[in-house]
Amino acid sequence: MVSGSTDQVKDYSILYNKYKHYFTTQDKRAFTMFGFECGEGWYNILEQLFEHIDKYITHKYKDQEFPFIITQIKEKFGGLRFYFDGGDSEIYELVRFTEELSYKTCEYCGSNKNIFRSKGWITTACIKCVTDLEHLKGKQWVRVNE
Repeated sequence: MVSGSTDQVKDYSILYNKYKHYFTTQDKRAFTMFGFECGEGWYNILEQLFEHIDKYITHKYKDQEFPFIITQIKEKFGGLRFYFDGGDSEIYELVRFTEELSYKTCEYCGSNKNIFRSKGWITTACIKCVTDLEHLKGKQWVRVNE
């Protein structure tokens, strides 16, 4: 768990419990086995994505059966990957927007200022986390934004 600038506890189990009806329950699927496979810095953008998807499905499909199941959420190549079955073009666009936003958001603290991307094993982090977190030291970094 991490506490952000709003002093709200950022715990992925809170998101899971609130939106568990969208998650797969199949034993051998990635989410069931591994859970959220990304840093807590992306909590806020994932929370916003869940809220938008939930409102969209609730309003557009009201009492209809609508297939949408989250199968995996992870970091890959320094960005968020959000895999799902079902959905429609609107949900697809919400997910793609959030994935793009992750490349400009520190995976560790959620900052969107002074973002860098590492070379080699790609990570997206702000200058403060690059400086402060021991496991990020010694990598080569390239600035993403100001």
